[in-house]
Amino acid sequence: MQKYLLVGPRLSNKNKDIGGTTILMDLFDDYLNENKFEYHVVATNKYKNQIANLFYVIFHVAVNVRKFDVVIGNAAINFLKYISPILLIITKLSNKKYVLRKFGGNLDRQYDDASFLAKKSFDFTFKYSDLIFVETKMIQQYLRSKTSRDIHLFPNNRKSSVDSPKVKNNNKYVFISQIKKEKGINEVFAANKFLKNKIYSFGPIHDNDIELDEYYLGVVKPTDVPSILNNSSLLILPTYWEGEGYPGIILEALASGVPVISTNYRAIPEIIDDKKSGILLDNGNYEELLAAISYIENESNFNILSKNALRQFRLNFETNMVHKNVLEVLEKVCLDIN
Repeated sequence: MQKYLLVGPRLSNKNKDIGGTTILMDLFDDYLNENKFEYHVVATNKYKNQIANLFYVIFHVAVNVRKFDVVIGNAAINFLKYISPILLIITKLSNKKYVLRKFGGNLDRQYDDASFLAKKSFDFTFKYSDLIFVETKMIQQYLRSKTSRDIHLFPNNRKSSVDSPKVKNNNKYVFISQIKKEKGINEVFAANKFLKNKIYSFGPIHDNDIELDEYYLGVVKPTDVPSILNNSSLLILPTYWEGEGYPGIILEALASGVPVISTNYRAIPEIIDDKKSGILLDNGNYEELLAAISYIENESNFNILSKNALRQFRLNFETNMVHKNVLEVLEKVCLDIN
């Protein structure tokens, strides 16, 4: 069994960052711990100052790398640009294996928009990493075409929330995400003017120009999200945000057997089967949203969608299953390299 040195963001008492990358790192950490893997984590968000974090990470990886077989860089875009090449060099000089795990679903746009030097930094990591994982099939195909390498999937994932699909539509609808135009909140507010059963929205405000309606209920703690979803019958996220990968809130809804209305946008169709586990909007306007809600209000349609939502989650995004598959690839590929 390989020994792993993980590098990535961590949730701590000092740093309350609970973004998607931190959640995914915690899930990975939990799985390794529960399954008795030998590993250590170097936090990339220990300090508020990014320069301090850079030196902290470099120092602690350099000190610890010889104790482990594989270094796993869990990377958002700035990590990939600035830190990953340095860690790759340290790892190779120590005759160890370097694995890149890229968070998010917009690496294609990030690469295409990058400067010449940034692209060279990305290319270096892509070329010399022993193994590369990405979050979505769209990015997997993109990177395969760019690098001619075998790129592996490490999808967003969540823990199971319920044991069985919902048996009744209670007509409680929720939007849970950042409150900004690109997440489709204006379409939600517009639809509310025509709905008998209103859509209640939760999330931090990221666009102060948004005119909130009376059904906005503020910020919700991440620990309270499963409870809200378990007491709801529909999640609505008509997103067209450019950074969208596999939205964690959609996976949490699927884990609760809650059908989802979202958009036919980027990698969203990889996690929502239209008319099977949810509804995908082509235009994302409020008229189309109203029609989708009307479809799901039909009891027979709702029951089918709820059953398939839970099945979709268990087959593809349940955290133990995802990490088991990833560790099998890690163990096999890294041992084959040796």
